[in-house]
Amino acid sequence: LPRIPRASKIALEVGRPSDVRGDAFFGRVFDDQENWDRVNFTLDDVKSDAKWITTAKELKKKNVDMGGDALKLKQMLASRGGQEPAMPEGKSEKYSWKQSSDDVEVTIPVDSKVRSKDVKVDLKSKSLAISVNNNCLISGDLFSVVRASESNWSMSTEGNGKEISIMMEKAAEKTWSSLFKE
Repeated sequence: LPRIPRASKIALEVGRPSDVRGDAFFGRVFDDQENWDRVNFTLDDVKSDAKWITTAKELKKKNVDMGGDALKLKQMLASRGGQEPAMPEGKSEKYSWKQSSDDVEVTIPVDSKVRSKDVKVDLKSKSLAISVNNNCLISGDLFSVVRASESNWSMSTEGNGKEISIMMEKAAEKTWSSLFKE
């Protein structure tokens, strides 16, 4: 389904970072523990300067957890100008990784003499192992499940060397906090 940018931005503004797709419905209710009632939601209520949005922004600035987990709160606070929240990524001596809502990409620099036939990528739904000439570069249990059959790898020339890139399709749109389980 296509992403709904305005609904996604409103969700982000009020502390509920979300990639809203398909139909979006906003509603408002009155609930004082005794009475519950639907209340009209006007076009003015979805403007960026609406009272409830400015209040949510103030709470966000004070780091008040509005019901989301810590990772979502960090993403919300890191967002800029209506862009999608920054997704966690990482870098180590051996590799770097980044993600989108659908994919995780791992990049490993290797010597310029390495050929594709020297590389072995063992990708399973819950694990990843990469070796060059039978020397293990990285190996571990993935943070979450991927669709190994929908994933691929390639090797390209970068500067004075080469790099191996592994593109893994996430089995679910889940934000990873690391590449491997800790």
